Amino acid sequence: MRHVRLVLCRHTQTQHNLEGRISGAREHAVLNDTGLEQARILTAQLKFMCPRPVAIISSDLVRTAQVAAIISPSLGDLPVQADKRLREVDVGTIGGMLKKDAAAAFPEPHHRTFAPDYDFRDIGGESRDEVIERQIAAFRDTLVEHGWPTCSHPLSVIVVGHGTALRTMLGHLGTGLTLHAQGEYQVILVTDATLAL
Repeated sequence: MRHVRLVLCRHTQTQHNLEGRISGAREHAVLNDTGLEQARILTAQLKFMCPRPVAIISSDLVRTAQVAAIISPSLGDLPVQADKRLREVDVGTIGGMLKKDAAAAFPEPHHRTFAPDYDFRDIGGESRDEVIERQIAAFRDTLVEHGWPTCSHPLSVIVVGHGTALRTMLGHLGTGLTLHAQGEYQVILVTDATLAL
């Protein structure tokens, strides 16, 4: 198998983040001024970490699309491939609610995005396993499109996604990750030693 580098980036700050509001797979929150500046900082970081990506793939939600549009020009103007499978976890009924209100209305542990076995299906959302399955499929399809696993050159792909969904993937992919965290976003380098594709 040829070397694979996935660089996973969380979208930067939105007004929902600032307000403590839950943004799931259906909420089209937009970046605020802080988020726009963080995206520009992220761009400089990505130029160093991933100077020659073969693709930029992004969730199709507004907040991730904004980040992807900011980083693309500095990385060779690669077209951004929007993929619905990279959306945030669908949290069902609590999407858009303030976190404190959601906790009061739905106190069950499995309705917490930080729970290792979260499951929002009983309130119209999705489970952890469903989130893993759809993201793995998106990663695999992108890599295959660029010749994986038999290509003769290393592949680097930038993924612009969401906090809970990406955190779920990190738990699934396992150890051996390099994590760089700053402010409202994360950049995580994942190599082929950890890919369970």
